[in-house]
Amino acid sequence: MPPSFSEASVPSFIVAVVKGDAKSAAALLAAQPGLARADIRTLAALSDVEGLREQLVRAPALAKTRGGICDAEPLAYVALGQLGGDDAARAACAELLLAQGADANATWFDRDWPESRLPALYAATGRNNYPQLARTLLQAGAKTDDGESIYHAAEKNHRGCLEALALAGADFGRRQQPWGNTPIYFLLGHDPQSPMAGPAGEGIRWLLEHGADPNVASYVDKQNETALHLLVRQGWPVVLAAALVAHGADVNRPRQDGRTPLTLAVRCGRTELAAFLRAHGAKETATATDELMGACLRADAAAARVVRAAHPQVIQQLAGEDPTAVHQAAREGRGATLELMRELGFDFGVIGEHGETALHLAAWWGWLEPLRVLLRAGAPVGVVETMYHATPLGWCAHGSMNCRNPKGDYAACASALLVAGAVVPEGSQGSPAVMAVLKARG
Repeated sequence: MPPSFSEASVPSFIVAVVKGDAKSAAALLAAQPGLARADIRTLAALSDVEGLREQLVRAPALAKTRGGICDAEPLAYVALGQLGGDDAARAACAELLLAQGADANATWFDRDWPESRLPALYAATGRNNYPQLARTLLQAGAKTDDGESIYHAAEKNHRGCLEALALAGADFGRRQQPWGNTPIYFLLGHDPQSPMAGPAGEGIRWLLEHGADPNVASYVDKQNETALHLLVRQGWPVVLAAALVAHGADVNRPRQDGRTPLTLAVRCGRTELAAFLRAHGAKETATATDELMGACLRADAAAARVVRAAHPQVIQQLAGEDPTAVHQAAREGRGATLELMRELGFDFGVIGEHGETALHLAAWWGWLEPLRVLLRAGAPVGVVETMYHATPLGWCAHGSMNCRNPKGDYAACASALLVAGAVVPEGSQGSPAVMAVLKARG
């Protein structure tokens, strides 16, 4: 009897199961019912315990065979699947596979991150929320310091998975490779205004309550900074700074460049965080350049003029120690800050590590008002950076598809760049709105 499915449909079906796309999976099954039991990977992804058991009785070696769209052992598909059996069923499937020699540290390939393979434990704890499966993998020897599982379980505040990791003896405070940062430091890299900030903040609190040391530095060969430094730079709320300090964070710890959390708070214009740090024993170390930068980021023109009057060379000094200060304002969409910087005489043509200008960054994020300020100040529209060999208009088009800042106005940015003399790059691709602007320009 011929199979009631097409082999060519198996990858699409597994993609639907892994992504939790119930509509697409149901449509495929309606047309091809045999897909559910097409091979060991579909059985694993759906966590079909009986089907998997039957398959392994016939061919036990399949438990260790890698393949399919994720180039992975069946165990990884068990952890990745979002349709079919529940957490208990997935744990049962994992036990069947492990009994036949499956690797608890099995990895899988993610097309979005082709440079690295990812562990099955991360799929169970971070991509999904399967604490029973996580316990099964950990009891079979899955490594807790894989650079993914703790990070993303805490990022999504998957408490059951975090508790499974704790029970397995995970060290929540150490730097993990290959990233060179701690889980808390990773979580603080989120934008405090993003939807992920809430769960990540709760995850940070949980990690602190379970022994994570906030004074372990990250990127020791570069910034060598702690979680508190990053929290200040990112502008997380004082309540989270208080949680770090309550668990021993050193308010006077300098990072590689000598800047303390308070110095950074002054420099980044974080007045509330600066007041909190002072109240908890932070020593004053800010310089005139820190004060000027902070005043600019707060768009406090009066304070900036006071600093410049007291230190006439302060703008040149800031340019010497931080030549791309204007890039931060452009990247964060701070139009008023850029307007103040323009008034004070900042150089808007300065280039970054890869030849990018502030105009590139404003265009990538789709920040219309900052982009207009830069253009009024004479920022050049034709600079080609060295990483992607693109102009600001190229970054705008690409950003409209890949950055997709929900607060950005990419079409208006593209139009403003064209009016300022930008040339449409050959082969440009962008969002429909941006392409309409570019096509109207020929």
